[in-house]
Amino acid sequence: MAADQACAFLAPHLPFTRKPGADSLPHVTLTYAQSLDGFVARHDRKPLPLSGPDSATLTHALRASHDAILVGANTLINDNPSLNTRLVASDAAGQPAQSPRPVILDSTLRTPVSARVFTTPRPRADGSRDSRVIVITCEGRYDRERKRALEEDAGAVVLAVQSDDGRVHLPSALAALRDLGVQSVMVEGGATVIGALLTSPEVRVDLLVVTIAPTVIGRGVHAIGDGVRQDTKDKDGRLPVIPKLVDVQWEQFGADMVMLAKPA
Repeated sequence: MAADQACAFLAPHLPFTRKPGADSLPHVTLTYAQSLDGFVARHDRKPLPLSGPDSATLTHALRASHDAILVGANTLINDNPSLNTRLVASDAAGQPAQSPRPVILDSTLRTPVSARVFTTPRPRADGSRDSRVIVITCEGRYDRERKRALEEDAGAVVLAVQSDDGRVHLPSALAALRDLGVQSVMVEGGATVIGALLTSPEVRVDLLVVTIAPTVIGRGVHAIGDGVRQDTKDKDGRLPVIPKLVDVQWEQFGADMVMLAKPA
């Protein structure tokens, strides 16, 4: 079964946490599905179903093994995902599956209060754990009425952190999640967040899980290029910096190939 294969594939990498410390940010797993030619969305940014049933099960097992799941506002608006674990009964450790806490990076609070993520049930075995959606925005850039609507009408927790040239400052966002008790974050995109994470000199991606579908798109939103900051330089001034991968593993899930690796 796909669920058993997913658990066996992920289990050697558990737990998805970092050693506690005053400056320790949550463990970050970056995962996404792309076409054979590297696209994650159509040219108009409309949803592009790529994962087959088996690799989708893997994704849900991965979700169930993290405290939080993070997406950018564009992904939330265009895909309207539920961000739950409906395809699996247990996590990668064999424990009953619980849905991670959704986190949305939204620099100007464009997230609609009608988004599916706000009405998707995500009961937790530990009733003391807060499962409300977290929306992280930029200080001084959001509309106060939008903040009120998200908090009062949608039941979200809205956090304001420093801005990074108009985007949410990733280290500050992760530090805010750490302060809420989040020890592991699974990032599912979209392209802007993927590129920013992989080229950030301040954030360490601990694990990269990429599903490659046997599909050629030809034109669309590239998995990494859309989010690469052009001011990201290495010590010699070269642009941009994409980390090399180590401990690379490949496994086939249905028709899809899945790569699991660690950025060096």
